[in-house]
Amino acid sequence: MYRPAAIAAQQNQFAPLLGYRSPKLSRYFYLAALSAVVSIIWAIFYLPFSDSRVFEGVVLSSQPSAEIRASRSGYIADVAVRSAQSINSGQTLLRIADQDLYANQNAFHYRIEQLADRHSHTNLRLSQREAVALQQQQSLKEEVELLLERAETLSARREVALMNYQIASNRHRQNQHLHQRGAISRLALDRSFSELGAELQRLAVAVTELNVVNQRVREREQYGFQIQAQLSQARLDHQDTVYTLQQQHIELSEERYRQHASPITGVVDQLLIREGEWVERGALMAIVRPDQISLTVRVWLDVDLARRIKLGQHAMLRYRRFNEAASTWQRGQVFQVGSSPVTEQHQRLVSVDLELLDWVDAASREVNDGDGVEVYFQFHKTTAWNYLRERINNWQVRL
Repeated sequence: MYRPAAIAAQQNQFAPLLGYRSPKLSRYFYLAALSAVVSIIWAIFYLPFSDSRVFEGVVLSSQPSAEIRASRSGYIADVAVRSAQSINSGQTLLRIADQDLYANQNAFHYRIEQLADRHSHTNLRLSQREAVALQQQQSLKEEVELLLERAETLSARREVALMNYQIASNRHRQNQHLHQRGAISRLALDRSFSELGAELQRLAVAVTELNVVNQRVREREQYGFQIQAQLSQARLDHQDTVYTLQQQHIELSEERYRQHASPITGVVDQLLIREGEWVERGALMAIVRPDQISLTVRVWLDVDLARRIKLGQHAMLRYRRFNEAASTWQRGQVFQVGSSPVTEQHQRLVSVDLELLDWVDAASREVNDGDGVEVYFQFHKTTAWNYLRERINNWQVRL
């Protein structure tokens, strides 16, 4: 009894130091500690959390604003747009007058009249050719109709001749049998043979005449096709001539007024000239800002991080050259992940290319190739163990 009492006394003596109140409390404490350890281990290996980081990227390609400069010296003859106006690619912005041709109005109008005369002469020739072709086709139609009527008559005559020949042939065959039996004389047989030859000759003449008329009909129909083909070719030649004259007229007008069109679709950002002003060759006249910006950004990521990037994944982009207060995060989307890693400073890196989806900050439109960009990625969920293992691998590679 003494020994258990001594042990109990010792336990009671150190109990305040160990925080024990009773065996029951000790058991609860051990269970709580074990639960905490298990929870921590489970969280490290299985509890997912979001991993987001910011990387440094660079602008690969951008669509800058278009500068409209004077192609030659002259007066501004016409300004077809205004500032802040939306325009399409190829739309005329302004025209510059050619001083030499503008000063000689008589020469310009003479060349215009020459083109008009050639156009009228071309139309007249086509009209005459169509009138002649129409007359030929009408005459040919009447001739073919007469030939077809003649062919019908000859065809009927041929049928009659064929029938008469068959009758004469049957009669002569009967006379041959009668002559063999002595019923008719040799003279009667020769007479039937002569009639058969005459009917055969009449049949041959009818067939020949019908063939001649049919051949004539085919020739006239072929001639009609040739007339139609020649008329179609004349119309095509007329269209080509008219197109050539129109092009010459356009070229002559461009010689007088040099047109300047927008190379891109966008908005007139600055209009630096007015109608009637003199401009020198190469002078800046207008600036067109693109309406839809096309911009590509590239960022280099570690191989393990790149594996967590998916095509179509969104990211946020911000330009380094603007201060943090003025810049704005803008949406981007991954459209390509490199497949061949490169080694740089003991790291294996993979390129990830993004395209900008929208423009929130108007100042960010002034982006040039090679500008620095901050890229904010929200990676897919991972665990603390995978994150720690990734860090250890990166540290080992650097060593």
